[in-house]
Amino acid sequence: MNSFELMFARIEGDIFIDRDYYATKEEQFKQVFSDMEFLGWYTTGDQPNDEDLNIHRQICQINESPILLKLNPQAKHSDLPVTMYESVIDLVEGEATMLFVELHYTLATEEAERIGVDHVARMSSNEAGESSLGLEPGLMEIEALQEAAGVVAFADDLLIMVEAGSRMELETRSGVVLARLSSWCKRVKMSLAPAKTAYVLFRGTLKRDPLIRIDGQTIRRRGNVRYLGVILDEKRNFIAHVVGACGRALRLMNKIINIGMGRFRLSMRCIRLYHQVLLTSIVGYGASTWAFRLRQVVQSARLRSLQRNILLRLSGAFKTVATDSLSVALGIWPLDLEVRRRAALYWLRKGNLARVEDLTRGGVDTKRGIREALLDEWQGKWDRGEKGRRTYRIFPSIRERLNMKYLEPSTGMVHYLTGHGPYRATLFRLGLTDNDKCDCGEEATPEHVVLECDVTREARLELQTPLQACTVYHIVRDEERWGFLDKIADNVSRREKDRYVRDLRLYRYGQGNNDQTETSSDEEGMTSEDETGDEDVFFDRNLAEHLTAQHSAIKMLHSRVRLVLQYVRAVQAGELPRSHEILREAYSLSHRLPVMVTDRFRQDFYNQCNDVGLMTYLGTITKGCNDINQFVNKFNILYDRQGMGRRMRGLFF
Repeated sequence: MNSFELMFARIEGDIFIDRDYYATKEEQFKQVFSDMEFLGWYTTGDQPNDEDLNIHRQICQINESPILLKLNPQAKHSDLPVTMYESVIDLVEGEATMLFVELHYTLATEEAERIGVDHVARMSSNEAGESSLGLEPGLMEIEALQEAAGVVAFADDLLIMVEAGSRMELETRSGVVLARLSSWCKRVKMSLAPAKTAYVLFRGTLKRDPLIRIDGQTIRRRGNVRYLGVILDEKRNFIAHVVGACGRALRLMNKIINIGMGRFRLSMRCIRLYHQVLLTSIVGYGASTWAFRLRQVVQSARLRSLQRNILLRLSGAFKTVATDSLSVALGIWPLDLEVRRRAALYWLRKGNLARVEDLTRGGVDTKRGIREALLDEWQGKWDRGEKGRRTYRIFPSIRERLNMKYLEPSTGMVHYLTGHGPYRATLFRLGLTDNDKCDCGEEATPEHVVLECDVTREARLELQTPLQACTVYHIVRDEERWGFLDKIADNVSRREKDRYVRDLRLYRYGQGNNDQTETSSDEEGMTSEDETGDEDVFFDRNLAEHLTAQHSAIKMLHSRVRLVLQYVRAVQAGELPRSHEILREAYSLSHRLPVMVTDRFRQDFYNQCNDVGLMTYLGTITKGCNDINQFVNKFNILYDRQGMGRRMRGLFF
């Protein structure tokens, strides 16, 4: 289950839903959650009123029988403060009228979800009427103290700023503030947790850490602290926060890529959606606080490096392509500029133009001005850059490229636009092939392989005919004809990649001794591939990758063992001093290395096979139990029975 907010406008006191905004959000959700259906809407309050009825009539135009869910934050009972309604048409005084009828529901939750539900229910039954505003009197009391420079609170997280000129003054001021806070907490039957409390020094240096206590217990000092998802560090450079956000985003995006790319090739539209909805949202969390640091080269480079790694996997571009060239070819904003843009828009809504200027440039006071300022900065770097000049000749203007909404390049088209692809000229420059010549004898540049080679002319003739007498610069600016070039480039890229994999396999098996043998073997491989299908090609690719990984691992292990052996021999010869710690590590390593002793090797091999088999068996059992658990929960929900959760205390059939 998922949800999103709805935009609306008030016209003469009545609420009107923005249907265009809903359609856009629904389309985005369908792309990510294709199996979800629209159920209804929710709001806060007690009983449905005329305003709710007016909104519900508009929702009925989207779904004939929507559900209304009302959350009452002021409820005073021990049940979950949620009520569900459906609409019916009934005759009232001879007229057809829409009425709300309350629905009865059963809540089936897992253990972790049940804890949250019980917590909400207990909060709603609090007789004292304490809400999230219950801390306000205590905070106002603390903020009134001269010792407290500022107080920020959200839910049960509290941040207090104390300013002082010396260590002793800092200890005194902090003691007064914390004593007042502890006294207020005791009056309202609350308590502080010294073990979970820490302090950070943002300015100055001290020879000795100040002693700050809560109820006699000393709280510890930290180099950084997380508050509301933002990591605050002593130097206030937000490096720890940026590193942590990049790590979380990379892990999530890699999981999505592993799932999506393993089943199908993602379109450019999906790539942009994942980039904007997931990557930018995770990295840009709390950007209004720390985005001004992105004007530093180190911080902006860290974000662009993250974006580059993800876009390389999503688009299939070569790792040698320049970062700026990749962003322009895909038509995606650099991540650091996108985060700064979001932060600037936040401060513009708050009316803080000084912060907006820190993030963009002087004199910016509109949304369009923010966009133009950042585009000018991006364009300046693109004009002055030394890398990606091939892409620059095709897209010299950033604004023009971003306006080409129709241009959604395939993997092969990205290879062609950047000039970094499985072309022999590129592979030869990287030292991956013996020559840079095409089958026709010409240099295998992207232009030659995609559009000029006589050997493959017949294969692309039908697609290339509409592109006659046109340059690439003009083709990509034609909404009707650019698709032909995209198909040609993608087909060529796949063919050249398969050719390189086959040549690599032949070379490693010792069957590629000369150019003539390679050509004949290649032709035979193409014939057999056409006859047997794609399974043999897939097997050959996996085999080549597996052998490459094994060769690299054995080569690295051999170099490490050789270094250890050289050190031991040097110690024996008296050339190096004896280090017992290193010798102990070397002795321990020698017992962990594989030894070609038949009996021992066979035993270790069988042990590893048994371990793998056992792990697979346990994984299968675990997955089966989870599937059964989900099935029973769905069955119980369907037949209006309470779900039993993971403990499965009973089955209802």
